[in-house]
Amino acid sequence: MMKKTKTSQQKDSLIVLYAAIFAIFAFLFLHFFFKQGVNDFTIEILAATLGASFTVTAMMVVMKIQSQHEREGEFAKRLFDKKIDMYQTILELIFKMDDDNIIDKEEIEGVENKIGEAAMVASSNLVSVFSQFVVQLKIYGTLYPRSMTKKQINHFVKYFNKHNEYLALIYKDIEKPLEEDTFVEYFVSLDNVVQSIREDLSVVEGDIQEMLEHFVEMPIDKFKLMKNPNIVD
Repeated sequence: MMKKTKTSQQKDSLIVLYAAIFAIFAFLFLHFFFKQGVNDFTIEILAATLGASFTVTAMMVVMKIQSQHEREGEFAKRLFDKKIDMYQTILELIFKMDDDNIIDKEEIEGVENKIGEAAMVASSNLVSVFSQFVVQLKIYGTLYPRSMTKKQINHFVKYFNKHNEYLALIYKDIEKPLEEDTFVEYFVSLDNVVQSIREDLSVVEGDIQEMLEHFVEMPIDKFKLMKNPNIVD
């Protein structure tokens, strides 16, 4: 989408440049004729002809740019709506996976398939986050670094140090080496996925990763304070 927009802007700039050059040459042409002693009637005809030509050209440029922007705007809207649908489906599957605290093969494959579809419309940063997220699910079956065992953490450090091409692009600039003490900073959790989706959509602000985990990690009736039956007064 970005490449398409940049190309369109370059074309629009060229059209405006050509129109400006045409106007300058038309002015110089008339100015030249004024100096040649041409009679007023001829000058008026030339001026009217060039003026009409310039007006028609300018109108064509404006209409072309407007039509192109309308097409791009409609495409961007449809693409955005498609992204919303795909990302919503992915998050629904992940949250359902998290609900019963059990992650099985079918659930992982379902998330993987939907993420594969979303790769058609997601940015490169988001695709890389999705990719590492699925790799982690297939190897460790966990959504959060806190769920990793000592053995899994040890494997994570060795595996991603050896295959750092599997790390998400958002982690490429981390200066800290990937070790057992720092692996949390390299782990793609559900929080990271949601934040990356928000950044891909570019319509909401702020980093919500820590906020999201506040309610996700809280078990239902953790302190046994719910009434039974839990009737709303």
